[in-house]
This record gives sequence, C-alpha cells and structure tokens, in this order.
Amino acid sequence: GKAIVASNLDQLAQVLQHNRTAWLVEPGNTKELTSAITLLAEDPELRERLGRAARATAVEKHSWRQNAKSVLARIWADTYTAQATPAPQGYP
Repeated sequence: GKAIVASNLDQLAQVLQHNRTAWLVEPGNTKELTSAITLLAEDPELRERLGRAARATAVEKHSWRQNAKSVLARIWADTYTAQATPAPQGYP
C-alpha cells in the first residue's frame, strides 16, 4: 500500500484514520498539506506503516467481497423486517 495524505472531511474520516491509515489535514490548509507531504517524504518508516495499514484496512473492510457481504446482509435484513412487519389493516 501507499501512504495517503488527505483532507479531514467527514466522508474520508469514515474510511481513513489519522496517523493509522493516512495523514489527515484540515481542508484548504495548504501549509499543513505541504508539511504532511514533506513529513512522509522524509520519514520512510511512517510512510511504510501508513501504507501497510491502509492496504490491510482496504482488503479487510472495503474489498468487493466485503461490499457484497454488506449488501447481501442489508437485503436479508430488509427482507426479514418486511416479512415480520404486519400489513396495515384492510390489506392482506
């Protein structure tokens, strides 16, 4: 995996964790972005650690297989809930 520098946006923060799977910076803060890129360029151990963790998380939680499992689980739950919910009065 490759080390990631990204803006700390809500959508990305759901997938990336600062100093675990990525280096997150405040959106629009070019000085912080420059510092983060420089930090990763100069620290190969941090770069490697972030890259490995990001890849492991992607494989574990965001693979096609995992996405398919999540979709099927939601379909199953929706189907089960729909069957368990009684029809409104006057409907079969």
